[in-house]
Amino acid sequence: MKKILRKNIWREFQFSFSRFLSVTILLALGVFVLVGLKSTGTDMRLTANQYYQQHHLADAQLTSNLPLTKSDQNKIQNQLKKHHGQSFSVAEQQDSIIAHSQDVIRLQNLTTNVSQAKLVKGHFPHHKNEIVLNVQDQNHYKIGDWLKLEKKNSRNLKHQNLKIVGFVTSSDYLDKSQLGTTTLKNGRVNTFGYLKQSAFKKFHPTIIKLNFNNVNRQAYNDTYERQIQKNVDQLQHSMNTLAKDKNQQLQRHWQNIYQQKALQLQQLLQFNSPVLNQQIIQGQNQLQQLKNKIKQIPPVEYTIQTRSDYNYGYNTFGEEAKRIDILSNVFPYVFFIVALIVCFTTMSRMASEKREELGLLTGLGYSHFDAIKVFLVYGSLSGLLGAAIGAYLGSTFLTTKIYEAYSANYALPSLTIQPVWTWILVASVIAFAVAVLPALSVALQELRSEPAILLQPTVPTKGGKILLEKLTWVWQKISFKYQVTFRNIFRYKTRMLMTIIGIFGCTALLITGFGIRDSLTGIVKTQYQQLIHYDEVNIFKPGVTTTQKNNYLQKIKKHNNVKQAQLINYQSMYVRGKQNINNQEVTLLAASNFQQLNKFVSLKTINEQPIESKNLQGIVVTQKLAESMHLEVGDYLKFENKIGQQYQARIGAISKMYAGHFIFMTAAQYQHILGQQFIANSLIVNNKQRSSQKINHLSTWLNRQPETLTIIRSDTIKDAINYILDGLNNLIFIIIICSSLLALVVLYTLTNINVSERLRELATMKVIGFYQSEVVMSIFRETIFLTIGGIILGFGGGYLLHHYIMQTLPPQNVMVSMYLRNSNFLISTIMTLIFAIFVMIIMSQKIKKIDMLAALKAVD
Repeated sequence: MKKILRKNIWREFQFSFSRFLSVTILLALGVFVLVGLKSTGTDMRLTANQYYQQHHLADAQLTSNLPLTKSDQNKIQNQLKKHHGQSFSVAEQQDSIIAHSQDVIRLQNLTTNVSQAKLVKGHFPHHKNEIVLNVQDQNHYKIGDWLKLEKKNSRNLKHQNLKIVGFVTSSDYLDKSQLGTTTLKNGRVNTFGYLKQSAFKKFHPTIIKLNFNNVNRQAYNDTYERQIQKNVDQLQHSMNTLAKDKNQQLQRHWQNIYQQKALQLQQLLQFNSPVLNQQIIQGQNQLQQLKNKIKQIPPVEYTIQTRSDYNYGYNTFGEEAKRIDILSNVFPYVFFIVALIVCFTTMSRMASEKREELGLLTGLGYSHFDAIKVFLVYGSLSGLLGAAIGAYLGSTFLTTKIYEAYSANYALPSLTIQPVWTWILVASVIAFAVAVLPALSVALQELRSEPAILLQPTVPTKGGKILLEKLTWVWQKISFKYQVTFRNIFRYKTRMLMTIIGIFGCTALLITGFGIRDSLTGIVKTQYQQLIHYDEVNIFKPGVTTTQKNNYLQKIKKHNNVKQAQLINYQSMYVRGKQNINNQEVTLLAASNFQQLNKFVSLKTINEQPIESKNLQGIVVTQKLAESMHLEVGDYLKFENKIGQQYQARIGAISKMYAGHFIFMTAAQYQHILGQQFIANSLIVNNKQRSSQKINHLSTWLNRQPETLTIIRSDTIKDAINYILDGLNNLIFIIIICSSLLALVVLYTLTNINVSERLRELATMKVIGFYQSEVVMSIFRETIFLTIGGIILGFGGGYLLHHYIMQTLPPQNVMVSMYLRNSNFLISTIMTLIFAIFVMIIMSQKIKKIDMLAALKAVD
């Protein structure tokens, strides 16, 4: 008997393989998306953290605007040790131009214990004329090649011809496209390299990298990030005191030199000798030069920053992983629930179909347990197989594909996969339960009846009048075939609901996927065509006089690619919301009045109306900044500069802006809020032609001017946002593919159930003379009507799901549109209808094979 039972179970797999396959695929899809998205963020952080630990990435970095002497280094390190500083590396950074090219290379001495370069190929420099390059440069250079630098910018190097002896990776340069800004060429660093410290003629370090002894050094962990931010905040006050002392020391030093020179000149003046006149004139010139030099000495600043602030790539990669986490809190649940609902219906239907078999087995003396074995084996195998396939592919394939999409612009290794067993276990248990319990529940319910009752086929569901029939004047105008269609739709209410719910979920997911693209597409274009009009900000060197600035302004305006130019004050500020661990950078732009700023940045309200500056009581901030800080007009915004000096200002208006945080203020507001005289430290420029090539040319020309310290380009933010959007676009593609596959399998499964339930009816139609196409269309019409109903409901679900995700998914400094294009709804509808048509083409073959004699077995 056991052999026959096993054979019967095996025959079930043979005869209903398509159902087994559908259930397995649905469960696999649900587990695949849930486990994959829940694993990706964790795996991304794990991969990055291992990379940072291998390179001993610094917890924080101190930067000085003037070279640090040995005495300065000792004083700073003593203060750092008092505030949990553990290990330090001192670095000099120098930018040079690679000869016969437009490329700028950033050179630095090799460090030993903090922020190390890791060798990928070759060996580290043994001699002063050797260099290791960025591993990305292997496409252009090979070991043994010589790298020639232009002498003009490489005078502090003992050798301008450097032999390439190896290639390295560095955690200080994570973002391949954002290696830093420079005063050379077009303002962008193109690559980097490391030398021995002895390769520099004079070692003038300006950077100290440090690690703390009171942190666990787990990247992107909230506890770790909070602690290093707390350490840095405490240290900045001590560094400000040291900088103030150093500044006074420098002033005394140069004043003493000035006084000595003045005294020497005074002594020469006592002698009225023609021989000494020449020396006196030279002495007066030297004294004036010295006086000018003292004026040009900038105030000493020691700026200490956490990884998130000084390392652009570290911060943005953490944000990428966080966005995956946000998506994983919404999207996979909707996906999983839709898959489970359809599986639940399918397995319940399977048990109902086996009613007569249950009666036969129990009538032959088999126990109830033996009778339900087929459901246990069938359900267990489909559930375990689906969960195993989904968990494996989700943990490996999906996580890897998402990581590759996001990490394409990062210098990071291949993904380290660490299965998230909690989610794998949860998803697998749910999948197993849905595959087994519904069928068992229905079967056990049936087994309460006597075998004789079970052997009697169930009477088909009795048709009744539907609501539409009561509207006689409408019902009579509907053709017979559509009357039958509407009756059948409401006759099988469970299947109707399952189909609508399934299509509703799939359509909502498709609309959400396309909607994310709708919200992101065009925001950069809109930003830089309608809101941001400037292309470069020219930062002046310290000590440039007002006269020199005005003369330089007139010179700039005569350039053939300059449309407008204006003197402004440009600064980087920082804000930190109550719920934020790390700082958010804010660009402060101040001019004599808002009318001047409006030439370079369109100040518009959220409703696209120009901001009236005449009666404005406060500063203007951008929309995303106000939202992230939970502020409205009339509230006060608190912000600080790079050395921790804090300010607050009343918000007078909120301006529309899609990318970046900005604060706009007048010169009078600047003096009142910052408590210092308004001095134009920059020159803002609108280009006539705004292509990348033209911006490169003008930036290069500006960087060559003696008044220029550095150039800040507006397209730097644009490029950064575009890279983020590219990563999201790849993720959207994965969402759409998964949603499409789910829609296809859902439609196939539910249509298959519909056909299986109505074999007698379809056979009868064929017997009484209906054509094959008419039989197929009787099913297809129902599927189309239910699909359209699900699509219409999916429009609303997609709108709500998209709105929720887009409130949390974008980066902290990016504002997106909640607008959904009509093409989104149209494409989602067309795709779902195409899936329905494809399923019906497959089902038509099954209907064609129906045995017409089956109609004679129908129960009266």
